[in-house]
Amino acid sequence: MKLTADALQDLSVGAVFLATGGGGDPYVTFLAARKVLEKHGAAELISVDDLDNDAYVVAIGGVGAPTVSLELLPSIDDAAIALDEFEHHVQRKVDAVVSFEIGGGNSLVPIIAAAIRGIPVVDGDGMGRALPEAQMMTYPIAGVAPTPAIALDYAGNVATFSTDSTETYERHIRSIAQAMGGMIITVEHPMTGAQLKKSIVPETLTFSTEIGRILREYRGNAHRIIAPLAAAFDRSIYGELCHIYTGKVVDHTSSIIGGFDIGEVVIESFDSTEPPL
Repeated sequence: MKLTADALQDLSVGAVFLATGGGGDPYVTFLAARKVLEKHGAAELISVDDLDNDAYVVAIGGVGAPTVSLELLPSIDDAAIALDEFEHHVQRKVDAVVSFEIGGGNSLVPIIAAAIRGIPVVDGDGMGRALPEAQMMTYPIAGVAPTPAIALDYAGNVATFSTDSTETYERHIRSIAQAMGGMIITVEHPMTGAQLKKSIVPETLTFSTEIGRILREYRGNAHRIIAPLAAAFDRSIYGELCHIYTGKVVDHTSSIIGGFDIGEVVIESFDSTEPPL
């Protein structure tokens, strides 16, 4: 399947929905991905089932506080440069890339690297949503070591990592992200195709695109959008949607604490007798 620039809007919006608040605003990364695909052509999106068992695959994405990227703009080539630095570090060519989370901008970073370098991006990720720490990914849970890994900041500086402990890697990568400006691109969790098949949350890029399309088509019609969303989730690996609360967002705050974007949302019920959430 070819991922064209036209598909990126739905994909990025759907990824924000699945991220449930994590992964940051995808707008800057969306603009970069669109420009890359317009310049280099469509990226190849493949199913994990079509990946050779001995293929060499890496997870790639941004680590840190995503709001930094709204003020300190990254280069559109950063993802590809990070991939080059990783290949130089390990002295081996990468056959395919995959996302480590289906969060906002991080759903698009592997697509940028894949389009520039002419390699496929695997349809899936290591979380099924956006989570804050590396040890929460399905890759380490399935036994994939986090390193060798590299981090690239927006000034082109590179740090390398070597540890078998994902918890140790998370502590180091978080402190390095803060020291390198608050946001970095990492290439990590190198694995074989066989390992990826056992650890990936599959088809989340195509599902994000479907969710984004539904949100676009039913924009402005909140009552009608629930049924098609529920039907889409029923057909997916996520399963049935559960009703938690009915209301509207009345307040939102966000700040950077400890290298993370920390946010709070207040939802007010349409029923005046029900307390805010």
